[in-house]
Amino acid sequence: MILFGGFVLLWSIYFNKKIINQKKLLVVFFRIFILASVYGASTEFIQKYFIPSRDFDVADILADVAGAAIAYGISNVFLSRIE
Repeated sequence: MILFGGFVLLWSIYFNKKIINQKKLLVVFFRIFILASVYGASTEFIQKYFIPSRDFDVADILADVAGAAIAYGISNVFLSRIE
């Protein structure tokens, strides 16, 4: 959770400094969340099919998505600007 939450939060902070338009900023936050979620799920499938000594676990995917979702919520509440 911490890894993918940190990923989303740090990239959201970066783009918060670069993007002025509120709607565009929220779209970027959502895209970062989707990217982190897909990356988390794909790493589990890579472990399942390509790394012999690693296990696939749905709970790990859910934890990755939950961490990304929490950071996405924090980004929307604390980093978005009110126009």
